[in-house]
Amino acid sequence: MEDSRKEVMSERSMRELGTVERTRMETELVVIGRNMVTLKIGELMDKAGTTETEVGKLKDPAVTVVNQERADAFANIADDCYEYHKALIIK
Repeated sequence: MEDSRKEVMSERSMRELGTVERTRMETELVVIGRNMVTLKIGELMDKAGTTETEVGKLKDPAVTVVNQERADAFANIADDCYEYHKALIIK
């Protein structure tokens, strides 16, 4: 019973990740890559003194130029990490 629940959960997770056509190893690489992106952004936020609340405010239409530049930098880092891990999976 427990094994089937684990399998169902992992299948659901795979569907949510959009990795149904990938092998299990490729799927795990996607998850690892996304976790690394999250950790890296968190690390950069700590260095920049940015809080999650401030990141939420970045989506506010009345953001300052400084906050917009910070948001753009985080978005670029996330995109770079995604492309890097996608290249690893394709290899």
